[in-house]
Amino acid sequence: MPPIGYYNRAFAGVKDIIIDPERGHIITEMFERVIKNGDSGRTLKKWLDICLTTRGGKKVTLSQIYLMLKNPFYYGEFEYPVGSGNWYKGKHEPLITKEMYEQVQQKLVVPEKSKWGSKFFIYKGILKCASCKSTVVAEERFRKRKHGKPPRRHIYYHCSRQKNYDCSEPYVTEKKLEEGLLRFINFMLIAHPNEINLTEKIQKGMEDYKTIRDNVLLQQDISPNSKLWDIRDYAKHVLANGDPKKKRQLFDLFDYQFYLQNRMITTLRAH
Repeated sequence: MPPIGYYNRAFAGVKDIIIDPERGHIITEMFERVIKNGDSGRTLKKWLDICLTTRGGKKVTLSQIYLMLKNPFYYGEFEYPVGSGNWYKGKHEPLITKEMYEQVQQKLVVPEKSKWGSKFFIYKGILKCASCKSTVVAEERFRKRKHGKPPRRHIYYHCSRQKNYDCSEPYVTEKKLEEGLLRFINFMLIAHPNEINLTEKIQKGMEDYKTIRDNVLLQQDISPNSKLWDIRDYAKHVLANGDPKKKRQLFDLFDYQFYLQNRMITTLRAH
C-alpha cells in the first residue's frame, strides 16, 4: 500500500502507483510549509485537520505526519524490505525533490532532550490552565543576541494541553508571572488581609530579611522604625534576590489553586 498522496491503479493488466489527485498536492505543500515557514508537526496537524484525511476518511495523527515527513517514497526511492538496506528507485512520479526531503530532515532534527526531571523550573506544578484545567508546564528558550553576545535564557510557562489539544491559552514569561504574583499579593493585602497565610517558613524569612533591612538603614543613619514595611516588601526582595524555594513559598500565602489565564494569575479557592 503506497503512502497517503498516492494510490494503486490496475488497468489492462498493468499495475502501477499514481498520484492521488485529491491528496498529492497537499503532501507537496506540507513539505513546503516545513521548509519555508518552519511549521512544526502540531502546526501542520491543525492545517491538515481541515484539508486532509486518510483513505478511510479519518484525520491524520501527529505520528503519521512525522512518518510522512520522513518517508523517502515521496521523492522517488524506497527500501524493501524495510530495514534491509536495499534501496530501489520507484517508477512512480515524485511529489517532492530529494533536496526538499533533505531540507525537511534537517529541520526535524532536535537537540537531545534532558532526562525527565533533570531541569528545575521554579513554578512547575503550581499553576493550572484556566481554560481547560490542564497542568501548566515550563520550558526554556535561548534567544540569539547581536554582536556575538551569548544567547539570553528565557523561561516560559504554558498549558500542557493534556485535556484539550487545541487549547489557545497563551504562554507567559517567568518575569511576567512574578509580576502578576506581586500584583495579587498587593490586592489581597488591601482587600482581604485576613486571608493571607503567613506560614512558619515565610515568617522566618521575613524576620531574617527585616534584620538585614534594619542594619542597612542604620548604616545610612535612618531609623528602621521610620520605614513601614509589610509582606509586599518581603515578596519583592524574594523575587529579586531570593532562592527558588523561597519564591515557591510565596504561593503558600494563599489557600487557593492558582490558574493561568491570558498571561495573568487567577485563583479559585482550594477548599
